[in-house]
Amino acid sequence: MTAGVKCKGDTRRDFKRVRAERVLKRRSHLVTFRVSADEHAQLVSASTTSGSRSVAEFVRDAAIEKTQSAGLQAATLTSNLAALINDLGELDETLVETRRIIRRVLGVREPETKTIDCIGGTE
Repeated sequence: MTAGVKCKGDTRRDFKRVRAERVLKRRSHLVTFRVSADEHAQLVSASTTSGSRSVAEFVRDAAIEKTQSAGLQAATLTSNLAALINDLGELDETLVETRRIIRRVLGVREPETKTIDCIGGTE
């Protein structure tokens, strides 16, 4: 941080408060997994570089961040698909109307339409 410049949310007190909340949070479940020697060295290096108190804290934070990110991505994907379905429905309606207008301009009779029962039969 540049001398004389204070960034919102970038104070030592905020950092200490957030770290204290993480340290004091009660954790009663254990997650265990194995890593290779190379992977362990990478984790140790990354946890040291990030300022984590331990490899466990670093891995825990990374795993939680990843799950939160995945949840947001799933929600975004779901909302994007819903919007796409809606847009495609509107496009279909527009194309049907455009086709009717073109047939009318060209003097072509509308073909008879069948109503299809959603269960599979025709009416």
